Amino acid sequence: MIHIYFNSRLMQLEQRMTLAEILHNNGLNHGCFAVAINRIFVPRNQYSVIEPNNGDHIEIVTPMQGG
Repeated sequence: MIHIYFNSRLMQLEQRMTLAEILHNNGLNHGCFAVAINRIFVPRNQYSVIEPNNGDHIEIVTPMQGG
């Protein structure tokens, strides 16, 4: 079992999954957002290759308006 933090919420994965699979399972199939794992931004073309490790922190970042 793998434990990750997804937007600061602890999640348990029964098996290793790619970042793309994790995003899909959480309703993030497309849209305007970026992903950081352990505070390092991940290029979108790597989502289907990267498999987060036990204890990793995945954060979804969305653009905001303001000044």
